[in-house]
Amino acid sequence: MKLPPSAKVLKTRLPAQYAHNRREGGKVRSAKKVVCGEHYAAGDVVAGLVVRSRPVPFSVAIRGKNGGAPVRPKLKQWRIHVQAAARLAMAGRLPHIGPYEFRAKFLLTPAASMPDICNIVKSSEDALEGIVYINDKMCRRHRTEYDPAADEDMAIIEVVAL
Repeated sequence: MKLPPSAKVLKTRLPAQYAHNRREGGKVRSAKKVVCGEHYAAGDVVAGLVVRSRPVPFSVAIRGKNGGAPVRPKLKQWRIHVQAAARLAMAGRLPHIGPYEFRAKFLLTPAASMPDICNIVKSSEDALEGIVYINDKMCRRHRTEYDPAADEDMAIIEVVAL
């Protein structure tokens, strides 16, 4: 398979279930993962998207009844909305590989409890990972606005290459 010139090979560790190989003296091999992406020019807008849904903050997993799987339906629905808007904005282009700036404006209608802005940014960044950029650890700058008295719930997000 021939890779595009912008493809990057990342080394990843094997899952924790193979850790017993280390204890028994066996050789642990590292897996390779091929990640394709593009380097956008500094200042280029990688993606600009509008999500017409109430932003939901990132939260620690809450277990269901009897210790079942984590239940976070609102967060899951928010991620689905953000990812759908991101796929439309990217229009088949490869994700950005280099550093980027995350710009967002969150508009919220008044509610009984206002979410923490930092956690809304985290949930939005996590949803865009793999679609707009390869990894959210490449974020070098945040610019966030927050309007808790808007007429409509929405998020306006822009990712700019640095």
